[in-house]
Amino acid sequence: MIDGLPKGWAYKKLRFVGRFLSSGIDKKIVDGDPLVKMINYTDIYGNKTLKLDNSREFMEVSCPAPKQKSCQVHYGDLIFTPSSETIEDIGVSALVDEHLTDTVFSYHVLRFTFTEKVYHEFKKYLCNNDWVLSEFSRVAKGTTRQILNRNDFNSIRVILPPFQEQVRIADFLDQKTSEIDELISAKEKLLKLLEEKKVSIITRAVTKGLDPEVKMKYSGIDWLGDIPEHWRVGRLKDYVLCNMESLSENSEPDYEIEYVDISSVNFTEGISNKELITFEKAPSRARRIVRKGDVIISTVRTYLKAIARIEQKDESCIVSTGFAVLTPKSMLDSKYLYIYVRSKNMIDAIMANSVGVSYPAISPTRLISLTIPVPPLDEQLNIVKDIELKLIYMKNLEATIIKAIVKLKEYRISIITAAVTGRMDLNKLKQEHQDEKTH
Repeated sequence: MIDGLPKGWAYKKLRFVGRFLSSGIDKKIVDGDPLVKMINYTDIYGNKTLKLDNSREFMEVSCPAPKQKSCQVHYGDLIFTPSSETIEDIGVSALVDEHLTDTVFSYHVLRFTFTEKVYHEFKKYLCNNDWVLSEFSRVAKGTTRQILNRNDFNSIRVILPPFQEQVRIADFLDQKTSEIDELISAKEKLLKLLEEKKVSIITRAVTKGLDPEVKMKYSGIDWLGDIPEHWRVGRLKDYVLCNMESLSENSEPDYEIEYVDISSVNFTEGISNKELITFEKAPSRARRIVRKGDVIISTVRTYLKAIARIEQKDESCIVSTGFAVLTPKSMLDSKYLYIYVRSKNMIDAIMANSVGVSYPAISPTRLISLTIPVPPLDEQLNIVKDIELKLIYMKNLEATIIKAIVKLKEYRISIITAAVTGRMDLNKLKQEHQDEKTH
């Protein structure tokens, strides 16, 4: 062992392994400049393969010819992210795995060209391991955004095994991470299926009821089809009040509110965050007053499906004017309303009646003109109870799957780190794997 590493392994600063270069190329097209493809921050961050190849659709920008030549990426380069909103995600890299014709890199990333001989497939693990990434996090600077400059990168130490050991490590990690990724992918598909099942259960309950033997009738609406014979069909505005109260423009400047924006609401969990803010500092859209039992539905960017029920009595809770606030009348249970507006029928109707492509929106007037099938009140309560029990079971199942995914991802990181830092005996692992196959 030498300096805590296996014999023949070495610590080296990145400046002695290769060269970093920034480009200054922006996301724009200038008349007269040739068009090129550009590797951007989003091509690196979240790239599960850690590779850049011709299968990716890179952004098209213009670039002066001299800069195009100097900033062309080459097979074997690493492209790094020198900034991030969180300290844990800084310094991620991806490997240029094919020849990319007329492809440069943006000013948001850094290109690293190797001067030291390093096995191609090993390069993607060189810095994408906990040992190096924690060093990036340690030296990063910034408040709202963490940043690493070229000097920071150059000073970071990496571990270089002998070339043949790099080959063995890369081959082992490629196989092992592929197996782990397949397991993660299978569990993520299961989560998606559970979400679809959840919507299906809700949709059936609020359109067909709980009794499979009940006599049915045609609802008079094609997309709704048959409903239980004793149910009524009406428009939302027959059963709810919409946007009843708004915060006065003359409110005291220091009046504190708990503000809920569209970004603070999601389809599965409802309200995930409230911002405590004074009236004078609140955005002009912070005006809708809500009460316990109200249901809020986003009328802008409707594809986000930002829907929630106000669960607590909170006089200071104010939501964005981008929401329609629905207050159920006496013949409609609040929880039943919340379940119905999350059904596939209602979501599809909202999207079909939204206007706009990039930012689809529906007016509150149009929203409350949409159809709702309404069972008797006691049946609404039974449906709510049944759905809530089923959703609790499914939520527990989802939590178990998510926990397993987190553990798999942690295992993936730990096995990469152990392999590239020499803390793993590949010969022993290979023999154990052979023994498992034999038995």
